[in-house]
Parts: sequence; C-alpha cells; structure tokens
Amino acid sequence: MRKRGIIPTQKQVIMSFSPIINKEEAPDGFVPVFKRGINSKLGDNICRYCDARPLCQENENSWCAKNPCMSYSRIDGIGVVFKKKKS
Repeated sequence: MRKRGIIPTQKQVIMSFSPIINKEEAPDGFVPVFKRGINSKLGDNICRYCDARPLCQENENSWCAKNPCMSYSRIDGIGVVFKKKKS
C-alpha cells in the first residue's frame, strides 16, 4: 500500500506486477526462474547462473530453439534461467 500523496513512478508500477511464468516451456528436469530474481553481479552474464547452460552451449538437435529462455522467444514473454528440479 502506498502512502497518501505519494505517486508511484511508472517503473514502480511496472515492477509491482507479478508475472506468471509458463512452466510448460521448461525442458524436462528443469524449472524456469525469473531472471530478475537471480542474484548476479552487475555486468555479469546471466547465463552463468543457468543450470541448463551446458545443454545450450552444445545445442544438440537445436536444444536452444526448443527450450527458449529469452523473453522475446517465450510464449509468456518472460526472460528466465533454468534451474534443475530438486529430487
């Protein structure tokens, strides 16, 4: 709840939405995690925090095209990294 008389900025309004990640777009054995939720160092490559990175780098049978992580390639429009499911 905002304080009376304080008008939120456009960025604050946009950041307050809780997007729903489409878990069906994750490869078997992985869960998608919102990129914004990853605690990375400024300027660091976010892909280093993805557990599926080795599969993406190998790209066997067009793995990356079949398992998109970039927001512009996903149905839900949300950029994600993939984390291994806990057994």
